[in-house]
This record gives sequence, structure tokens and C-alpha cells, in this order.
Amino acid sequence: MKSLIFRKLMILSEQEQKGIHLTFDRINVIIGSDNSVGKSTLVKNLFWSLGCNPYFDDNWKGTESKTVIEFAVNDKVYICARDSSRIMLGEKNKQLAVYNSLTGDYAEHFASIVGFNALLPARDSNIATTPPAAFYFLPFYIDQKRSWIEAWDSFNDLKQYARWTTDIIPYHCGAFTKEYFQFTDEMYEVEREKTNVNNEVARIDTAISVVDEFIPKITTTVDKSELDEIKVELEKDLADLHSFQEVLFEEIAGLKANRKHQEIQLRIAETSLEESELDYEYALEHASEVELECPTCGTTYDNTLVDRFSLLQDQEQSKQVCLRIQHEIEDFDSELSEKLVELDGVKNRIDKLNKKYYREEKETKFNLSNILDSVAAHSVRYRVESSRQENIVKLSGLTNKKKWLGKDRTKAMKERKKESFDKFQEIFPSLVTRLGAHGVQTSKIKSPMTHKKVAVSGGAAEGTRALLAYYLSIYKLSYLFSETALAPLVVDTPKQQEQAGMRYEVIVQSLIENIPEDAQVFLCGMDDPALKPMTSTGKTFYLENERSLLKKEEFKLVKQEIGSFFE
Repeated sequence: MKSLIFRKLMILSEQEQKGIHLTFDRINVIIGSDNSVGKSTLVKNLFWSLGCNPYFDDNWKGTESKTVIEFAVNDKVYICARDSSRIMLGEKNKQLAVYNSLTGDYAEHFASIVGFNALLPARDSNIATTPPAAFYFLPFYIDQKRSWIEAWDSFNDLKQYARWTTDIIPYHCGAFTKEYFQFTDEMYEVEREKTNVNNEVARIDTAISVVDEFIPKITTTVDKSELDEIKVELEKDLADLHSFQEVLFEEIAGLKANRKHQEIQLRIAETSLEESELDYEYALEHASEVELECPTCGTTYDNTLVDRFSLLQDQEQSKQVCLRIQHEIEDFDSELSEKLVELDGVKNRIDKLNKKYYREEKETKFNLSNILDSVAAHSVRYRVESSRQENIVKLSGLTNKKKWLGKDRTKAMKERKKESFDKFQEIFPSLVTRLGAHGVQTSKIKSPMTHKKVAVSGGAAEGTRALLAYYLSIYKLSYLFSETALAPLVVDTPKQQEQAGMRYEVIVQSLIENIPEDAQVFLCGMDDPALKPMTSTGKTFYLENERSLLKKEEFKLVKQEIGSFFE
């Protein structure tokens, strides 16, 4: 089992002329005389240093700090340096790669080190990419405030991905593996192909309808002398008219097709807007429920205040998309008007020749213009109709391919998911009992996916212990089944959550019992005898300066150590 171990953390503030250098052990206890001396800030910087965005207060943000963290995955040691605009990562004593974003290349680099193979699509996207480091650390960090209210909410900037818990929670529990996301990536690739093919079919259909609208079909015969005369006329005076008219037909067909495509996209966007409004209204009507079952598809979704705000954001995005598409349709209309005027000009020039070739045949009137129109229409139709059927066949094949990929993905993970979730049903009730959260109805918490019900179970203190039981259960599942490196478990100030002295001792003992020998743990708290089992075997950090983790006396030393990273 791979483990990630924090070895050193160095923080430098040029703004305050302060710094700090910290070296860690397997068990680490951060003790403060009260709640304003920097315990939470210290552990938050462990994660900030590696590309996460925890919840910092304004006082800390004002320090404009730079950090360098040294960590190991098994026996290989790495360095990560971060300031306000850059993050740098690489093996110790080697050149560090420099990145300007926490997503993209940096996320992939960090994920490759810890074996984090999850892929997620950004909102309104069908391209799955490696998510930022925060999604790797989520189950391993219990934030002082938010994490004791709701699980999987320790960092900012998680809402850039929709419904991410559906894949990330099972992945951390070992129910999903890299193979699952390989299937997912293939499914998104198929979906992108389907979108392209659907767009092409829509354009072809519109092109054909444009030809039918502008060019009525004629069926007649022309004798040889008339054909010869037309041939001469075409060769001498009409070749350029014919060519220009054909080009105009194709351009008009293309514009009509693009306009039709945008109309379809507008209907989709308007439907999405309408559905998001209905979703928000439905969520608001059931605001007292932390989880909602969709009345249409039966899927269970979160219904916190944050989730409802996310629905409002989706509404605004849909409105902006509608406005953009409407403007594009207006642009197409303007260009179409110009092309139609050009087409009328060509037709007027051709009409001058109509008198020469006008005839009636069995109630059918045709002339040179009809003949030229028919030739041009046939050319356009021939070019587009032949590919339509090919695209329809391709679309059917892609639909079936995605369906079978989904089935194969489910089948591939079925046994792992059952084993992991069954283990949860064994571990979680046992930990709830061990922690004394007797008011929690564990029968209603059937899997790691029902975490919303944990925090609202029992009273305030019992709900906190139930959440700790949940976090420890996820940590144990990750240790037993996950393919990623096991990160340190960081628990911030559990006693603050109204825990009696005896219960606090049980909490500390439970942490010791459930942390594997090759894993690391950090516990933040105020000085208390209950911490002795950890302080006696690990490393203890005493913080005393109010609202200041950093020290003036360490500034020069820290700057000498890490200043060169930021030059």
C-alpha cells in the first residue's frame, strides 16, 4: 500500500517579515492555548502548499505567504513550492516543473505521483479531465468548521464539477478503479462523436430542405436542337452564372443549416433553463430535506443551501447561453439576407434569357432558369444526400457503443463495489458504537453515498461523533481497497464540537486504533489530558502567539532555505 507522508513545511511571509519551519513525525499533535493561535492555519497550509484551496480567513490572506512542502510517497521524496501565482513540483534535488494553474498539467503531474486516476467532466462539458489535488485530499482532511457539518466539503472551488460525488466517493472507497475511468473516458469520447454526427445530420437535413424550398422539381424533355442551343449558351454566356448560382445555393444551404442547428441548440438551452428553474423550485419546496430523490429518474441528489445556490448558478449560465445563441441566429439572418439579394441578382440576369427558351408541356412551364436551377439543385443534393445515410448508420453504432461501454463499466466494478460497500456496513456501525453515538440510526446509512444523513443523526455532539465514524470508515476503506496513495488523516479540533471529556478520550483512542502503521495522522486541539496517548508517542507542536503561526525570529532562516524557489 502506497502512503503519502508530509515531512517538512516551510512558510515565508515577506509582507510580515516572518516565517516558520516545521518537521513532522508519524503522529502529530498541534496544541494551542485557545482557538486563535493558528492550529487550523498550520494544517490548512499542508494542503494549500499542494494545490488545494482551503477556507482561510482574511488575516491569513493578508500575509501573502509562500510555502514549500517536502513530502514522500513510499521512498521517493518530492518538493512542492507555491506562491500567489505559481506552483512548482518535482523530485527533491531535481529541477521543478513550474505551473500557472492548479488544473490541467499540474493536476495530472500530482495525480501521477499519488496514483490518483479519477477523471471528471467540468460543468457543461463532455471532456473528462484529471481534477485538482483537492479531490484527492477530500476524505483525508476534517476541517475545523465545515467538515463537522457536512462531509466532502473541506475545500473551496469544488463546484466547477457537477455531481462529482457520484464517482469520487466510490473511487476513494476502492469501489472504482482506473479501469472505471478508462470506460468513462471512452464514453465521453463516444458522446463527443455523437454530438458531431448529430450536428452534421441536422445540417444535411436543413441543406436538403433549403434546396427543396428554393428549387421546385421539374420533369420534362428537351429536344436535341434545344439542347444544342442551350449548350452553346451555357458555354458562351452562362457558365459563370451557373457556377455563381451553384455557389450561392451552397452558401445559403450552409447558412440555413447553421441557423437551424443554432435553433436546435437554443431549444436545448431553453429546455435546460426551464428544467433548472423547476429543479430549484422543487429543491426549495423541500428545503428541509438534505437529500432529494428525483421524481423523474429516481436518482438521489444533495439538497443543501450550497447545492441550491449551484442550481441558481446553472440558471444564470443557461440564460447567458440562450442570449449568445440568439445573437448568433441574428448574425446568420443578416448574412442570409445578403446572400438572397445576391441570388436575386443572378436570377434577374438569367430571366433575360427566359424568353428564348420558354415553353409549356402538359401544364408544366419551364425555361432556362428552371433548367439551370435544376442542375444546381441536383449538384447540391447529390453532395449532401449520399453522406446522410452514412451518418445515420454511424449514429446508431455510436449509441450502441456507449450503451455497451456503460454495461461493461458497471460489470467490471460490480464485485469491487459490493465488497467495499459491504465492508462499510460492517465498519461504520462498529465505529458509531465505539464512539458512543447511540442516537444515530446506522440502518439508514447504508453506504458511503448516504453521507448527508450522517450529520443530521442524533444530537449535535452525537452527530459530530457519527461524522468522525464516517470519516474513519472511509479512511479504512481507502486503506483496504483504494489504488491511490493513502494520505495523512488530518482532524481539526473535534473537542470544540461539544464533546465531553470521556468522549474525547474515546475519540483520541479511536484515531490511534484506526490509523495504519504506515500512515500519518495530524490532530489539532487545545491542551487536554485526553491527548496524552498521542502526545506521548508522537510529535507535539505548541502554538502560543495569538493569531500568528509565523515567527519573526525564523524569517531569515526560512528565507535562506526557500527564497531561491521564488526568484
